[in-house]
Amino acid sequence: MAAPKPRKPATKIIAQRLCKVINRKLDQMEKDMASGALSSADLERDAKTVASMIGGMQKVVQVPGEDKVMKPDDANAGAGNAHEVERLQREIIERFEQIERRRASETGSG
Repeated sequence: MAAPKPRKPATKIIAQRLCKVINRKLDQMEKDMASGALSSADLERDAKTVASMIGGMQKVVQVPGEDKVMKPDDANAGAGNAHEVERLQREIIERFEQIERRRASETGSG
């Protein structure tokens, strides 16, 4: 019998979806901040939401060799996915920090 064709890893799909959701949330936060509709309480709540989503993304994306022994081909594929997720996480964190800096400068506490 022929082996089934490999499918796109579910973790990669989930991580990509989480990144899209996080980016949408950050876009909304930026728009609300620009319009003045984002209160301190809203910002804190949204920040916790984004942090939670990032934490969830980190749990979804498993670093090769962390929990199990992988074949070299699997490790190489996993490393590529992990690098992409790390890049997206850095981008999200940078955007989040920009929002925080903008908020601090507007309130005069930075």
